[in-house]
This record gives sequence, C-alpha cells and structure tokens, in this order.
Amino acid sequence: MQGEKRRGGVGPPDPTRDAWAELAEVFASAPVAQGLVGPAGTWLKVNRALCRLLGREEQELLGEDVAPAMAPEDRARLVERLDHLLAGRRGSLLFDGRVLTGDGFGVWCTLALAPLETARGRRVVFQALDISNRRSVELLLRNSEQRYRNIFNALAEGYWEVDADGITVDVNDTLCAMTGLKREQIVNRPARETIAADGLASFDHNLDLRRRTATRSYETVLKRRDGSGLAVQMLSTTLTDGEGGFDGSFAIVVDISTRKAAEISLRASEQRYLTLVQSLQDALVLIRKGRFEFANEAFARLIGRPAEEIPGMSAFDMFTPTDARLQRERHRRRLAGQPMEPEYEIQLRRWDRSLDRFEDKPSRWVRVHIADRLDGDTVIGTLRDVTEAKRIEADLRKLSRAIEQSPVGVIITNAQGVIEYANPKFLADSGYEHTEVIGATPRILRSGLTPPDVIRQMWLTIQAGQPWRCEFQNRRKTGELYWDMTLVQPIRDPEGRITHFVAIKEDITARKQADRQVWEQANFDAITRLPNRILFTDRLGQALMRARRTNEEVAVVFIDLDRFKAVNDTLGHEAGDELLVAVAQRLTESVRESDTVARLAGDEFTLILPSPGSHADLVAVVRRVLESLRAPFHVAHGREVLIGGSLGVALYPRDGDSTGELIRNADTAMYRAKESGRNAYRFFEPTMNAEMVARTNMETDLRRAVAARQIEVHFQPMVDASGKAVIGAEALVRWVHPTAGPVPPAEFLPIAEEIGLGPDIGHIVLDCACRQAAAWRALPGREHLFVSVNVATRQLMEDDLATMVATALDEHGLPPDALVLEFGEKVLLHDGPAIEGTLLRLAAQGVRLAIDDFGTAAASLRRLKRFPFALLKVDRSFIRDILEEGDGALLVEAMVAMARKLKLGVVAEGVETEAQLKRLSGQSCDMFQGFLFGPPLPPAAFGDLLAKPPRD
Repeated sequence: MQGEKRRGGVGPPDPTRDAWAELAEVFASAPVAQGLVGPAGTWLKVNRALCRLLGREEQELLGEDVAPAMAPEDRARLVERLDHLLAGRRGSLLFDGRVLTGDGFGVWCTLALAPLETARGRRVVFQALDISNRRSVELLLRNSEQRYRNIFNALAEGYWEVDADGITVDVNDTLCAMTGLKREQIVNRPARETIAADGLASFDHNLDLRRRTATRSYETVLKRRDGSGLAVQMLSTTLTDGEGGFDGSFAIVVDISTRKAAEISLRASEQRYLTLVQSLQDALVLIRKGRFEFANEAFARLIGRPAEEIPGMSAFDMFTPTDARLQRERHRRRLAGQPMEPEYEIQLRRWDRSLDRFEDKPSRWVRVHIADRLDGDTVIGTLRDVTEAKRIEADLRKLSRAIEQSPVGVIITNAQGVIEYANPKFLADSGYEHTEVIGATPRILRSGLTPPDVIRQMWLTIQAGQPWRCEFQNRRKTGELYWDMTLVQPIRDPEGRITHFVAIKEDITARKQADRQVWEQANFDAITRLPNRILFTDRLGQALMRARRTNEEVAVVFIDLDRFKAVNDTLGHEAGDELLVAVAQRLTESVRESDTVARLAGDEFTLILPSPGSHADLVAVVRRVLESLRAPFHVAHGREVLIGGSLGVALYPRDGDSTGELIRNADTAMYRAKESGRNAYRFFEPTMNAEMVARTNMETDLRRAVAARQIEVHFQPMVDASGKAVIGAEALVRWVHPTAGPVPPAEFLPIAEEIGLGPDIGHIVLDCACRQAAAWRALPGREHLFVSVNVATRQLMEDDLATMVATALDEHGLPPDALVLEFGEKVLLHDGPAIEGTLLRLAAQGVRLAIDDFGTAAASLRRLKRFPFALLKVDRSFIRDILEEGDGALLVEAMVAMARKLKLGVVAEGVETEAQLKRLSGQSCDMFQGFLFGPPLPPAAFGDLLAKPPRD
C-alpha cells in the first residue's frame, strides 16, 4: 500500500530524487558553458550554455569527440591535457584557447578542466568562460603602449627618467642620439654614469634637491660614447608615489652644446635688432575724435590688422579696459589744454582675425609720442615697438643677477690684470672681502705650487687674444689649499684692442678628491688596500725597464692561499675578508719596502722582488713568506684558523722577458707547488709549460664538450631490498674525449669545478636524468622508478638549485618523489645558512635528499639530524670489507642502525658479489647498488635492462 501511495503522489516526497533533479537543473541552466567528458574523449553531458557557445543542439554533441570544439591550433593542447587528467597524472588544469562556434568563428575562452571520480570511472569536467572582450582590451592596451612609445621617441628633446635611487628608468631615442649610446647601455644603470666628470657636481647637487624642489632647471654635461662632453639644459620635475612620497624624477634634456656660438649669435641678433629699429619707420597714426583716420603699414603690422581696415576704428579698442580708461583720461586732459607728458609706454592688444576682435591680453609694448595737437581734437602720434627692447633689458637684468648668483667665481680685470669686479662666489671661494680684492691682482691666490712656466704661458696666450684654460692649486685667505679650474677670456673693444680679461673660476677640489678616490679604487684592492692587478702589472713593467738598464734580475712570486675557501664557506665572507687583510699584513712585513705586494683576485697574491740577490737570498725570502702563512691566524672574534700557501717563482730574464710571460710562468710554478701537496714553493722550470699546455688543452676541450652537450650520462641500476627488482638509477656523468677516449670523472670533474663548468655539467645531468625518468616511468610496471643525481657542494652554495630542480621537474612532467639528490658527506661540515636554506627548500618541494659515501668524512651527526635528508648511502669501501675479518661488518651494521634511529633509508653502494649481497641481506638495507646488478649504462641500454625480468 505504501508503494502504491507513493506512485500515486500521495506519499511523502523523495529528498534524494529532488536534490538530484535540482542539481541537474543547475547544471543545465548554469550561465557558464559546461560539459562532462568521458574516457574516450567524448561528450557525456552538455549544458545549454555550452550548446549556445558551440551553436549545436545537445543531441548533436552527445557522444561526439570533444577536440573539434576547439580551433585547429588549440586541439592538440586540449587532447594532451584531457589525456593527462583521464590518466590521473595531473590535477586541475587552466589555459586559454579558442572555441569554435556554430558559424566557425573562434571565441577566446579560459578553459578549466578538472578530474571527477565517479562510480563508472574517471571523468573530466569541462568549463569554458568567454574572455574575448578581455583579449580585445589587451590588444588595445598593447596598441596604446606602442603609440605612446612612438610619440615618446619622436620628441625633439631628450627624455630622462630616474628613480629614487638615482637609477635610470627610461630614456627616449633623442637622448640616446645625444649620447651616442644604446638604450640598454643607459637604462637600469646609475644615472651618474651618463654624466661627464665636469658635469657631476651640478648633476649631484640637483639630484639631491629633487626631494625638496618639485621643478628645477639646471645645466650639466652628458658623457658621449666617444668620450666627449655635451652641454645640456635639464628641465627636471619630481615624481611622487601614491602616498605623496619621493619616487624619482624625470627631465626634458635640451642640447645647449653650441652655447658659445649661441651667445655670439645673441649679441649679433641684438645688434641687428638695434640696426633694424633705427632703420624701420615708426608706426604713425592720425586720430580725430577718438577714432583712427589714418595708420601706416608699420602700425598695421604692430596690431596685426590690415591698414585699410583701421580707419574708423576706435583708438581705445587696442587697449585693455583699464588702459583704455587711462587713455581716455589723457585724451580729455589734452583737449582741456592741461600739460601732459609727451612720451609714455603702454601695452597694445593684437587683432584676432578668427574672432573679429582684439585679443583679451596685451601682447606688445610700445613707446607712444604725441607729436602735436591739430585742429579740434585731432592728434598725430608715433608708436615705437619696444617689446624686444624691454625683453633685452629684462635679459640683461637676469644676466646681471645670474653672474651675481653664479655657482662659479667670476672676476674681471683690466688689461694689466688688476681686478675691477668679483662676484660673490669668487669672494666665498677665496675667503677675501670685496674691498681686499678690488684693485689687487690674482696673485693674491697663488700658492707657489703652480710652475712658473705655466703662468708665463697663460699670459702669453691671453695677451695674444686667445682663451686659456688650466687647473691651479691656489690658496685661500685662510691658507687652505684648493683646486681651481680657471678659464680666462680676453675682451676686446670695437677696434679689436684687448681692454679686459674675464676669468671664470670653479672650485674643483671635491672633484679632484673624487678623481683621486676613483684612481685609488681602480688601482688598489678594496679589502686589503694592496695594489690590484692593474697597478701590479704597471709596477712590474717599470721594474723590468729598470732591470734592463741595470742588467739585474727581478723575481715574481705567485701565491695562492691553501684552504681559504673552507674558511670563507664555514665562517662567512666577513671572516674571509679579515683573513685576507691579515695575510696582506704578513706578506708586507715579510718583504722589503722596495718590494711590491699585490692582490690579484680572490685568494691570489703576488710579489715583485727587484734585485732579489743570490739564489739563497731569494729562497730565504720565499721561505719566510711561506712560514708567515703557516702560522695560525685569528679571525671571527679570535677563532684560530690554519691555511698555508702554495708559491710559484719566476725570474727575469731567465724565465721570461715580459710581464705576461713572467706572471704566467710564476702561476704555472704555483700550480706545481699545489699539486705536490700544497704549503710548498716551486721555481719555474721549462718542462712545466708542457704540462700546463696539456691542462689548458684539457680545459679547452672540456669547454667545447660542455658547449656542444657532448657530456654523456650513464645510469647504474639501484635494486630493492630483495636485490632483484630495479627501482631506481643513479645518474653518472661520462666524457669520451674525441682523441684520448674515455676520461675518468675523477680527472675532468675537478677541472670543471675550477674553471666554473660545474653548474653547467650539473644542469646537463639533471635535465638528462629527469627526461629519462619520465620516459622510463611510462613503461609498464615502472611507474614508481626514480633517478638519483649527484650535486656538488659548491653548486649547492652558489646556484639557485631549488629553482633549477623545480624547473627540470616541471619541464619533464615528473613528480618530486621521482628525483633523489645526492650530496657528499662533506656538506655536513658546512654551517652556512645558505646551504641549510637550500636543503630545506628542496625537501619542501618533495624531492628526496641523500648523503653519499657516508663514513668517509668526519661528518657531524648533529647536523645530519638537523638537515632534511631522507636516504643514507653507505660507501663502497665499507661494503668491500664486509666479508673480511675485523670490524667491516660491524661498521655497516652500526651505520644502518644509526640511520634507522634517524628515520633514514639506507642504500648499500658497491655490491659486487653474491656473497656481499647475502651478508647484507640481514642488515635491513632498503636498496642496493653495484656491479652485481649492473654497471653504469647508456640510456638505451638501461632501457633494455628495464625490459628484462627481475633477477632470480
């Protein structure tokens, strides 16, 4: 009965059925196009929004392949992502593509694909969001940006934007043309690098004023590519951030390099103007009853209205309302016979033809002269345009103020050198009062340090009418010395006679000090204050020149510190710098004052020993230097370190006749000393060159091999605890020399590390390992295969290893647990935060970390526990001794037990016999590796190995 009631509709509703019906209606009516894709890549369900987007009916789509819904160029991407999701290799995916509508038109959509597990298996939810409007906006923005850049680069003046730190943000093509530099040579570099030395003072001063003055105009000098200077006017404006804070500045840059010519041109223009004013007719007007009766062409040009249109026009319309009232009052008083000034100045407005009236603002100054009064109220007046004269007068006032307020000193003397004028800047620089300077000569500044010949040559030059520029070291009134850049220019009268001299004097003391500082920075090491490579080479060249004249010897000693890098890595760079300073002091104390101690780079020092004496004398000096390096050093708040050094000695003229040859041979001898066990010295011998050539050739060939990706990667199998199934592979680098054949890694890897190829080789190995792992994991039954890659400690410290690993995994579609990174046990000896941070980032990514060759170094177990390692590899030397009498088996057992306590997996390396495997089988090892299971194999051979059944 209950069933019948429900079928008849009188029973209670079924909530589950109603919920599914509501969900189906939500799916069907959702505004976002949605569909459900089955394992075969066909539509299982589609909603109405998707049907509208595709222009198809629901029955037409169901059962059809999904790919045709996309534009042809986007189909492969869609199919690839659907395959990944249906196979369970990816989570949700999001990408942009074009969906084809019913009329074949492509609509840009953001596609969201998400896996869905159902009772019938894995499905993929397909959603498409129309973003065609957004793409249109993006295109408009790109076009707008291009138009802005075209306008920006078309500016006739230079444009220069600088951020708050003085770094160039942007420049236009005009500024690049001014300097002769490319945009990338200016942008993102300090703005000061584009300023010439004689413009830095002005530039720095105004750069500092940016924070207080919104807009500034000043002059400076740009440094051109060819080394010349270009005088410019900078019209600078301060930029602020969103909160009103200082955010940099931008400047319009105007070329004023032809200033001298412009000044001459200005004077000529003024002279032409005076001549023109004297030769042109003045404006002449006849006014009767307040209206123009006649006006000549000069007046017509003055107000900008044709002469024939002027008669009948009110004489007061060309004035502003205020001036018109004044002129009417003058006219009334004149008619009344009252005395009036015959001349006065007033401003006129010009005729605006487009508006058929006078402009609102006056534009011309004129001097009006009322000639006389005729019959009744008729007057004749002349008007002279004095606008330009008033501008010149204003310019002269500004010029006078500019000289008075000039940032450089200016003095004017008569032809005999007696000072007649001195501006305030000169008085401030010299320290003298105005009364002490006028009537004196520039001799009051002399310090006695300028050679008399220079002063004599100056007078001969300026008296001949030529300008003179020179730097003087003068003395202020206080007795203080200062540097003065002086330009003396003769002034001639109209007959060409020299009547005066004008001297422009700039205090360049700060610049000279800066030049000295730059010279010291260029020639001395910043840490030790010893001569650097540049000054060392120069002094060696001078020593060789003297030795050739005196027929004496010169010894060059090349020093490389031993174990310096370990100090730098373990105690930090500050301790390393302390050590370098201490080494410099000991070396200096170990040689004569006439000798040179220099630091070339890193931990390399050199000595120049002119006239070293006998061989025994030279050996005594070398041993004294070596002993000074062997003694303990105290750095990092008294921490004692021992380093030592390797010394190489080359002697002029026996071992070379040039600086380059001597340095090279001393360096070669140093390498021989280092190879012989370090903390030793060697004199150069000719046979060393052959060995160095062989090493150099090896370096060259290795560089070529890395560049051409001729470095190979072989893979040695790693088997599970049963010793039968291959579950992983260790990637091992190999190099086959084109002529010498296979080169052992122990020979070429140290050289690669020394010449900086270690990171490149590491990247090759990591990329190859990930690529092969991705291919092998696709084989049946090999879904969990992993690869293990060795990483040098130096690479861990210097490179962004975590980013490189994440990139490699992403490029090859590998999960992090498919990769194991092996580090030598010595990594536990390093206590730097950089290493610990990198290891933590790698572990956080899900990559497993392993300690390789465990037991071969005095590692810190405390750090082993602190660092995020997952695996411990027992070194092959312990496995080799496991069958012998003694402690071999006990050591392995102890290592395994310790690893278990630390929750580390254990890999036994170097398993070569069944007996070793049998002995290890009871040690709870997780994995085995060694020639018993297979040697390192090329990728193809390793793939064949994976295809074979497991070992019996």
